[in-house]
Amino acid sequence: MTQKVNLSSVSLGVEGMTCGSCVQSIEQRIGTLPGVIHIKVSLEQKNATVLFDQSPESLSEAIEDMGFESSLSASSAATPVSTDTQLIPTSGLTPAAQQEALEKLSQIQGVLDVRESPSPMGLTVTFVPSLTSSSQLSEAVEVPAPSSPMQITPNMSPSHTADGGAALLKLSIEGMTCHSCTTTIEGKIGKLNGIEKIKVVLETQEATIVYLPYLITVQTITDQIAVSGFKAFVKSKPRPLQLSLSEIGRLVDSQKPTLSSPSEASEESEIFIDTKLIALRVKGMHCRSCVVNIQDNISVLPGVSSVEVSLEKEKASICYDPVKVTVAQLQQAIEALPPGNFKTQLWGSLASLSPVPTLPTAALTPPRPARATQATPAALLPCFTQPLASTVNIHIEGMTCNSCVQSIEGMISQRKGVTSAQVSLSEHQGTFEYDPLLTTPEELREAVEDMGFDAFLPETNSLLPVLKPSLSKSSNLSNMKDKELDGDLQKETQARNGDKHAKCFIQIGGMTCASCVANIERNLKNETGIHSVLVALMASKAEVRYNPDLIDPVKIAECVEELGFSASVMENYEGSDGNLELVVRGMTCASCVHKIESSLMKEKGIIYASVALATNKAHIKHDSEIIGPRDIIKLIKNLGFEASLVKRDRTGSHLDHSKEIRQWRKSFLVSLVFCVPSWA
Repeated sequence: MTQKVNLSSVSLGVEGMTCGSCVQSIEQRIGTLPGVIHIKVSLEQKNATVLFDQSPESLSEAIEDMGFESSLSASSAATPVSTDTQLIPTSGLTPAAQQEALEKLSQIQGVLDVRESPSPMGLTVTFVPSLTSSSQLSEAVEVPAPSSPMQITPNMSPSHTADGGAALLKLSIEGMTCHSCTTTIEGKIGKLNGIEKIKVVLETQEATIVYLPYLITVQTITDQIAVSGFKAFVKSKPRPLQLSLSEIGRLVDSQKPTLSSPSEASEESEIFIDTKLIALRVKGMHCRSCVVNIQDNISVLPGVSSVEVSLEKEKASICYDPVKVTVAQLQQAIEALPPGNFKTQLWGSLASLSPVPTLPTAALTPPRPARATQATPAALLPCFTQPLASTVNIHIEGMTCNSCVQSIEGMISQRKGVTSAQVSLSEHQGTFEYDPLLTTPEELREAVEDMGFDAFLPETNSLLPVLKPSLSKSSNLSNMKDKELDGDLQKETQARNGDKHAKCFIQIGGMTCASCVANIERNLKNETGIHSVLVALMASKAEVRYNPDLIDPVKIAECVEELGFSASVMENYEGSDGNLELVVRGMTCASCVHKIESSLMKEKGIIYASVALATNKAHIKHDSEIIGPRDIIKLIKNLGFEASLVKRDRTGSHLDHSKEIRQWRKSFLVSLVFCVPSWA
């Protein structure tokens, strides 16, 4: 391990962060840069503290490449960071155990250099005291006695030994109030290197974590939970997970190929095996992180020489040794990668590379190597059963940056039955491919809303399954008739109740994040008489459709105030009732009037349009659910006229012709200047 020099700490100002997802994105991206030892980002203080051994300018440029604004102020100069050196004795360890201890120490966060010391015999460790302690280093070197009498051969890799297994940790977490809190903690901690599994229970305020002690420490886990805004305390002492005798036996067998005789082993060692190239179609990738995840994990498998993954083509090209690993094992390894939603199938039909049927998965047991000559005609069967596939488009409001997009894609793609998730920030829409036997569009919509966003299903979803089960024609016809009857009844009900629903706008103060939005919407929808609620965080405004016979806007505002927010009814909100009054300038004749009226009436959502040339005013009645005042003003401007809202405080503002007076005065003076010399 190369020793790092000129270790320094710097605080960078970061602008543009809007939520915890932005913090996680910066920490994960910058933390993987060469030379970065530790990074901590604060959303409240809008800065990032980085422990590094490179220039602050390069770190600032890396943050700006992610879409945020980073600044280096005069007070944010790099300050040197003190390091410490400790000698850990290893006289009682075997050479294999000493090598294992060296690898464990190298993986601990804050360790800069680990070297063997011949005299006295031990390991010299250079580390940062602010990130790790001497006790943590000593604990990493302690080798517990094997719990099983079974002897493990020295040929076995240290990472597969029983004493280097996973550990179980239970934490008590304070500050969780809803399901979004548990999702945030699971998503944050589950992405850390060394975390095998995490489960957070809201009712008991506990978190159960399975982790690898030689990759991550308990202190690091609690610190990361604290960064998420919660307090974590160790509830039970970590204990190593013991492997059964059968599991240890399978681990030993997986490290050596099955040999029928010693002569066969010596003969095989002299044969040169050509590598083969296989192309797999990988479904479920939604960002660049998925590509890096597959490439980094598959490339370290035994027998794999190279891996190239294309996100656009959904293709993975793998160069492998068929004696050490099979195509089925490669497919199984890809599908087992987190978040667990990857699906693979052969890109082309190659008989020699066709996978065998999917092997039974075991959490701690790697696949047993098989020979390439074992491929049979049965191997031509697909590696997994093709599920039903349907697609739904969900309209999503409340997204502010690309981190929100990645958060939605990451959480929804992990749900059972979801094949792929693609979210567009510009179109405010998410396209999800799912198995209708495992989940429904309504469940997906509710899952998006649980994350703090506004989600709406379109009125008609064309869900065309790729593969349909064999159903009788009579059942299909009956289902179609039932759907048609349900649709007709729903339309009739909406037509009868459409006039009863009124709309009001509430000005809300005190909202700080998407969780506040979800809290207001969820509680208002439970009130009697409220049909729908739309809350805009940036505008601090709520649009509520309600039944005036059961509730009024004042009571709605009181309900919001009971939730801890300030609320007031917006009485004169423009366009709230669907009636809009505009001032239109630039009209010169009746043809201009007819042009504006005819163009507006062609637009969807505009019910009535009347333009008066004498007063330069336009009265428009529109459906605010389809088109808004800004869209109407933009349409008029595209016709070559100027349009603006009538000011409520000046009823005669449309009669103000000061702009036209200044224009004609200027034209008169210019004409006068050129006209006087011609008279002389």
